Amino acid sequence: MLSTQDMGGVAVTEKDLWAMQAGDHILHARNGALQKVVVHKSRLPLDPKGHVQILGLVQAPDRTIYAVQKSIVSKSIDGGKTWKHAKVNDAGSRWVINADGRFVHIRQHSENDLPAVFASDDEGQIWDQIGQIDVSPRKAIGAGHSMRVLKDGTLMAPIQIADAPFGEGETDPTSEGKNTLYIFRSEDGGRSFLARAVMGDWCSYETNIAQLPSGSLLAVIRYGLNPEHPELRKHVFLSNSTDGASPGPTCAN
Repeated sequence: MLSTQDMGGVAVTEKDLWAMQAGDHILHARNGALQKVVVHKSRLPLDPKGHVQILGLVQAPDRTIYAVQKSIVSKSIDGGKTWKHAKVNDAGSRWVINADGRFVHIRQHSENDLPAVFASDDEGQIWDQIGQIDVSPRKAIGAGHSMRVLKDGTLMAPIQIADAPFGEGETDPTSEGKNTLYIFRSEDGGRSFLARAVMGDWCSYETNIAQLPSGSLLAVIRYGLNPEHPELRKHVFLSNSTDGASPGPTCAN
């Protein structure tokens, strides 16, 4: 296991972080050395309904970039140098953009609700429900945190399904409830998610998937809520798939 306390073998101070926030650089730690990488920074407006963990950054097929907060969507057509901002009604921030330029996201009001799929043709101003993901049988569901569009247009959605309400294993170590993370696939732009593959037990829906140049998939997974190993609650694992996360055995860790 690798501790993230001193990434790259370097202890970054509070002074270093404040200087990075105010300066024209970002910090890069490698092989025990801390380097300053010069970058161009553009400040986005502070969302009054926002949160430090609620920001989505997506690129449309025409290379337009969208930075999505809770109630503000920022748009750049010049690679992030300049931005225009618009208010939206509960953007959700977890958008993806289909090959046809349509915006898609998953919405869930509580862990007992089935995840609903919404789409927008006007950059998030109006959303219409286009589908619902059947995850039964279930006791609790975690969804909507991230989706990914593959090169062939396939949509992938990590969804966590639990045998008991989330957090029960933390308060009751004898609980037999188990959480399992599935990767749901859609071949029709999000209208239906008929296929699913098992990512693993006790893996959180706070999972992000990237498609590598080779076509294989790499997932970064938050692992935790396992009553048998409570010390692993804040660990991050990597998992890879060479078959597009097709239904079948658990992906390799």
